[in-house]
Amino acid sequence: MARRYIDGEAPTLAEQSLDELQGTATASEWLSDTKVRIPTAEEARGQRTIENLLRPLRGLVAEGFVGRKAELQQLSDYAEVLPPSSRKASATRRVRRFLSGTSDHRCSSTHPEERASRRSWRGSSSTMSMTVPPTASPSPT
Repeated sequence: MARRYIDGEAPTLAEQSLDELQGTATASEWLSDTKVRIPTAEEARGQRTIENLLRPLRGLVAEGFVGRKAELQQLSDYAEVLPPSSRKASATRRVRRFLSGTSDHRCSSTHPEERASRRSWRGSSSTMSMTVPPTASPSPT
């Protein structure tokens, strides 16, 4: 890695493998008193720690999510990201939207307080009026 940094051809820390990150940490110590632009050994070791943590997770998602088709379809139908998977799912979506009082099908809340708040403001935007109670006049002393 030292040679790659000297030649200006080293990849960024985020692009390096675990072995390259170790090489960068070592090269950083070797080249610390030179004008070669190189990340610090601490930065390289920090990135190596992150890569060690992420390595098992990357293995899990390398081929995408597989299996559990029924559960994935249920999540998709609930989130309404994709077209409904069936007529039943389509009807469920329409009923859920109707009951929630919203025409926006994405990310609609099912929390009772939000539904009540939404219903109380529906249709009142152009005719809303506010009554201000009279202020008490100061009493003469």
